[in-house]
Amino acid sequence: MKYFDKNGGEWKKLYQENPKAYGITTVSIPAYDEKSNIILVYVGTQAESLTGAGWIIAYRIEDKKLTELGRVMLWIS
Repeated sequence: MKYFDKNGGEWKKLYQENPKAYGITTVSIPAYDEKSNIILVYVGTQAESLTGAGWIIAYRIEDKKLTELGRVMLWIS
C-alpha cells in the first residue's frame, strides 16, 4: 500500500517497479463461527484506478475440508 499513501506514486509507480503485476488482491482474516462451522472471508481485487471488485465468500468445514457455500459481491468498479 506504500504506492497509495500521500506521496506514493500510485498505479503508475507500482507497475513500473513490479512489471509482472496485474493488480492487488486483498484477503481478510477469516471470521469463524464454531456452532455452524462456517467461515467468512473478504476478497477484493483491484487493477488500475477503476477496475476491481470485492466479495464475501462463505465456506463450511466438513471432515477437515473446506466447501464453498456461496459468495456475494459487495462492490464493483
